[in-house]
Amino acid sequence: MTAEPIANRAVFVLKYGMAKSKILKELANDEITIDKALKRLMLLANDLDDEELLTWVEKELAGYSVDDELPDYRIIKSNNFIYSGIIGGRIQMTKQPLMPHLLGKDLDAFISCSVREPIATIIDKGKNGVDPGATLGRDLTSLAGEVFKNSGGGWDGIQCTSITQHFTMGHFAGIGEKLKHKLLKVFMKLDKEYGNLDDLDIDTSKISQEKIDQTKQELQQIIYNITINNTDNSKTKIKSKKVIKDTNVGSGTQNISKTASLAPTFKIDAPK
Repeated sequence: MTAEPIANRAVFVLKYGMAKSKILKELANDEITIDKALKRLMLLANDLDDEELLTWVEKELAGYSVDDELPDYRIIKSNNFIYSGIIGGRIQMTKQPLMPHLLGKDLDAFISCSVREPIATIIDKGKNGVDPGATLGRDLTSLAGEVFKNSGGGWDGIQCTSITQHFTMGHFAGIGEKLKHKLLKVFMKLDKEYGNLDDLDIDTSKISQEKIDQTKQELQQIIYNITINNTDNSKTKIKSKKVIKDTNVGSGTQNISKTASLAPTFKIDAPK
């Protein structure tokens, strides 16, 4: 065993205490992939009959559709915009920085981006990009008219032939790290409440439904950063989850997303 996993384990034990389940040590030391950990969690979610947890796992593995609510850790932001085009009707510009305010008034809608791809794809981009050394980005050329208008129009306006928002591999690596942290907390919660998880089985025959329901709510709190309201003595309630309109640039359609900011949905590729 190398020194790095040993160091990681020491930090993990100091922070979380001695774990009973092997999955916790494996995940903390990067001995298993996140998608494998999710598949193991799928079996435990089935034992608890936790449909919301099972749905979350499935969407992380397979990706989110444009109509799905999106966890906030899948929102990335970048104000690095690059354009090619013509200035003053005659000066050709190629791959030059574009001031973000030229995109329009609702700037956060363009800085923020919803990432809906399967987690394995996201982690791969966080390590290698699409190709080694590739720049990851999304095409915003549909905003060329806004840029032309906001840059003065006429002979003074910037006539864009392409607009690309650039992201770093760190944006995608960050999603993987945040998801790993949530998975650790989920497995820790299940380990604490139901014991060793190595057999990927939770015997619910001797567990009250009230305790199971409480666990389900607390897992949702971990995943979506929502608060639990204990003011009702009869049953614990989860406060309403915040949702926002998720507007696709150029489409005019709106979707609902569990985030704190506007986040248009785009597939992020490496510009050719």
